[in-house]
Amino acid sequence: MVAESNGLYLGLDLSTQSLDAVVIDLDDALESAFEASVNFETDLPHYGTKSGFIYDPESKRAVAPTLMFAEALELVLERLRSAKCPFERIRAVSVSAQQHGSVYWQRPPHLPDTEKDSQKSLVACLQEPTTAFAVPFSPIWADASTTAACRAIEAAYPGGARQLARDTGSRAYERYTAAQVVKLALHQPAAYRQTQRIQVISAGMVSILCGNWCAEDVADASGTLWLQLGALRPRWAPKALAATEQAAGLESGTLHGKLAESPVLSFTAAGPIAPYFCHRFGFRPECLVVTGTGDNPSSAAGLAMRLGDVCISLGTSDTAFGRTSSCEPQLFGHVFRSSLDPLAYMPILVFSNGSLTRERIRGPDRSWEDFDASLERTPAGNQGLLALLTFVDEILPRLPAGLMYFAQIETESTSSALAELKLALLRPEDVASHDAVVRAVVEQRALAIRYYGERIGLPFPPQRVLLTGGASQSRGIRKVIADVLGAPVYVLERGKASLDAHVTPWNTAARGAALRAAYVQRGEQQEFADWASSIHAVRYRRVAEPNPDAFQLYTSVMLPAYARFEALVDAQSRTGPVSSA
Repeated sequence: MVAESNGLYLGLDLSTQSLDAVVIDLDDALESAFEASVNFETDLPHYGTKSGFIYDPESKRAVAPTLMFAEALELVLERLRSAKCPFERIRAVSVSAQQHGSVYWQRPPHLPDTEKDSQKSLVACLQEPTTAFAVPFSPIWADASTTAACRAIEAAYPGGARQLARDTGSRAYERYTAAQVVKLALHQPAAYRQTQRIQVISAGMVSILCGNWCAEDVADASGTLWLQLGALRPRWAPKALAATEQAAGLESGTLHGKLAESPVLSFTAAGPIAPYFCHRFGFRPECLVVTGTGDNPSSAAGLAMRLGDVCISLGTSDTAFGRTSSCEPQLFGHVFRSSLDPLAYMPILVFSNGSLTRERIRGPDRSWEDFDASLERTPAGNQGLLALLTFVDEILPRLPAGLMYFAQIETESTSSALAELKLALLRPEDVASHDAVVRAVVEQRALAIRYYGERIGLPFPPQRVLLTGGASQSRGIRKVIADVLGAPVYVLERGKASLDAHVTPWNTAARGAALRAAYVQRGEQQEFADWASSIHAVRYRRVAEPNPDAFQLYTSVMLPAYARFEALVDAQSRTGPVSSA
């Protein structure tokens, strides 16, 4: 039971598969006061999605019905009401959403402001008298149908892909809003002409909550390819907008008119909640809506990340991101502006081969305890055995699915320079030890995070490694990551039970949205991570320490060997067999 005098804060996370709601009370911020969830596929089957979206394997088009997001919002609020959530005590709300997805409006989301008309469904309000959306489907992060548009944008940008990355934080990727706009303008010109406002999904959800268009925050705007990364005062990048217009055959200078005037800092109030939600659910008119952000930036808030931290999320895909005061944008990965600090950055790396690869290597007849035992029976460095396995198409490095490569370091000295390293490529059947394969796969991921992370600006060694996701429960994986990255590893604890005890993991993105809402509504001036710690919103447990000798081995031998091995595999996958090097 929540004490009557306390204010509540609502965080919403619209992910690929669901919309989750978390309500927190700052007097007991470590726990959720209320939670609710809507699964798109099972709870809203009439939209015909699988795992939350519609995918065409031939064109690689991945979209989600935009109205589905609105209906999910209405349903998740209904479920909170059924749980007796007192909406009148919610002081502020904010949103986290899947990054890179985009929404195309042909009119603002004006909602009814009278009690009688507010009894209409949210979907009906967005379709009357005409539909609010110029395009009924939102391209999402999984879309890979815009490769030609990406290359056209890079060709049009002065200095090409490398300069584009330096200016905006990334080269052109298929899921980015810029590439989606090029495709829309070329293939659906009438729909593009009808579009009055283009937004990322988080801004679209905030716009519905406010009943009018709202701006993107700098972190989620980083996923459009249009943010001027280094501008202290947030603004769109004129050369990136011009390159998009040129690639799409649009009149110069017209694209900006379909965007917010400029992005805003993440700790910005978007405005009061729309009267529709006051009449329909009982929110108070003064309930504040705080600018939304993407799921990874919101998770950074939910984790109360500090400068120098690196978070590694081990799930279906593996993601590493950090909070840093400097960065080095590359032709791989992404650099976003931080959602927690107007002067900081958030380098992000994504690897496709995550839990599926670990499960395949573990095998159907072995448990995760067996997996940990394999790691404990093998030494750091795996006696020089390296692996590079892809069960699905890999992003970093870009490799096709179906590869299974191993290599043995033949240099004896553990302090050898890169020029002295010699690798012998092995066939899978030449690797007899299951334990060694398990360690090779885990070290593959940790070495790749460090190899790419050091180059893009992730802090190394980090102050802390914050480990999340299902595989964060593995003792062996924790230890490998601590040794490779040279930093202590921490896991989140939830209330009286930790994630070790198989408690349902927190939705850190939804919690981050709720905490951001509270931080802005209360006018807090303390640094966000310090404030979150002061109200005991997060609690960590230190679970692994780096071994100095192991860290030295990984630094001097395994990391340069991995770099050479990856180059060999890349060459072989492109041109055919190559010899050992």
